[in-house]
Amino acid sequence: MSKLYQANFLYSTFYLSLLFGLIIWFITWLILPVNTTPLSLETFCYICLSFSSLTIGYHIVKIKNIEKTVWLPHKFFFKFLIVILCVGLLFRYIDLFYFRNLSLSNPYYQNKILSLNNSQYTPLIVTLLGTLRALCYIPILYLIVTKSKNKSLWIISITILLLFSIEILLFGTRKPLFHLLILILITLGLTVKNYKQLLNKYTIGLLVFTTIGLGFFSYFILNKRVTEVPVKNIKLIDVVNSRYNDFVPIKTSKLNDFKKSPNSLKTKTELMLIHTGQYVVHGFYELDYIINNNLPRAYGKYSFNPIFKALGRFNLGTDDANTLTYHPRDYVYVSFFGSFFIDFGWFSLIIFFIYGMFQKLIVSFAKQNPFIMVLWVLTLCINLIMPIFNLASGVEFYLQVFLILIAFTQIKYNISNK
Repeated sequence: MSKLYQANFLYSTFYLSLLFGLIIWFITWLILPVNTTPLSLETFCYICLSFSSLTIGYHIVKIKNIEKTVWLPHKFFFKFLIVILCVGLLFRYIDLFYFRNLSLSNPYYQNKILSLNNSQYTPLIVTLLGTLRALCYIPILYLIVTKSKNKSLWIISITILLLFSIEILLFGTRKPLFHLLILILITLGLTVKNYKQLLNKYTIGLLVFTTIGLGFFSYFILNKRVTEVPVKNIKLIDVVNSRYNDFVPIKTSKLNDFKKSPNSLKTKTELMLIHTGQYVVHGFYELDYIINNNLPRAYGKYSFNPIFKALGRFNLGTDDANTLTYHPRDYVYVSFFGSFFIDFGWFSLIIFFIYGMFQKLIVSFAKQNPFIMVLWVLTLCINLIMPIFNLASGVEFYLQVFLILIAFTQIKYNISNK
C-alpha cells in the first residue's frame, strides 16, 4: 500500500465517518417498527446545512507541507499517562465511595441519586483529579496504533479498563463499552495495512462473540434497571415506551404481538433491539422539538457544561449551569447538532465550520504522532455518532482536551505553504 494511498485514505476517513453515521441512522429508522412524524422543513434544512458547514470547513483548509523539526519520544508520555490514569481512577473512586456514599450493592437508580445529591460534598481538588479517568481509553488505542508487542503494557492497559468498568457497574450505563468497541474498530481500520489478515475467521468470530456478549450485557443492565425500580408491575416493555422514547413509540401492531408472549426470549430480544434502535433514531426528532419550540439559548452551557460547572466550583460563574433550564426534556439525546442549536441556534453553523477546519488540522498530523492518531480516532467516532448524540461533551470533552494537550506538547512543527 503506497504512502500516497495511505495519506489519501486517511483524509477520506472524515467523509466516510459522516456517511456511515447517516447510513446507520437511516437503516435503523427504516427497519425499526416505530411511529414517527415527518421532520419539519426547518429541521431538515438545519441538518443539511450543519453537515455542509462541517464538510466545507474540512475541505477548505489546505496544508501543503508539514516539516517536522523536533520529535519528542512518545514512550515517555505513555508511561506518564499511565501514572495520570492511576491517580485519576484512585481519586474518582474515593469521590464515589467515600464522599458520595455509593455502593456496588445499591440499585442503579439509588447510586445515581446519591451521586447527584452528594456531589456538593466532594472537595474540588478530588473532582478535578477524578476527571483524569477520562483518559482510560487512550492506552489500549495507543498500543494498537503503535502495534506494540509489549505484554506488560497490554496487561496494564487492560487492567485500567477493568478498573474503569467498576463505574459502569455502579451506574448501569452501557455507553462506555459500546464507545470503546467503536473506537477499537476504527483504530484497527486505520492501522491495518492488509485487510485480508484482519478479516479472517478468528477476528470475525471474535467480533461476533463480542457483539453478542455486549448484547447480553445490555439486556442484563436494562432488565436489572427494571427490576430495581420501586414501582409495582413495571415491565421491560414499559422502559421501551418510556418518556425519552415518546417521539418514536413502538407501533401498536408490534405491541400487540409482544403482549401475546411477553416473557418469551424472542420478545425480550426484540424489545432490547428496538430499545437500542430508539436510542439511535430519536435524536433528530428531539432536534425537531428543539427547533420548533422557542427555548432559551444556553450560550455554551449545554454543550460545554463541564466548563461552566468547574467555573461554578471556583465561584467564577454567576448563572445557573443546570441544563434543564434550556432543555426541559432531560435524559434524551439531541444529536451533535441539537446540543449546539440549544446553545447558539442557527449561529451554530459557524461552529461546525470551524470544527471542520480543526479536524483537517488533526488529520494532517495524525501520521506523525500516535497520540494525534488516537485523537483522530476519537474525532471519527464523534462524526460517526453525530446523528445520535453529542459525543464531544461530558467525559468525552475532557478526553479531547487531555489528548490535545498530550499530543501537541510532543511535537514542534513548521507549516509551510510553499
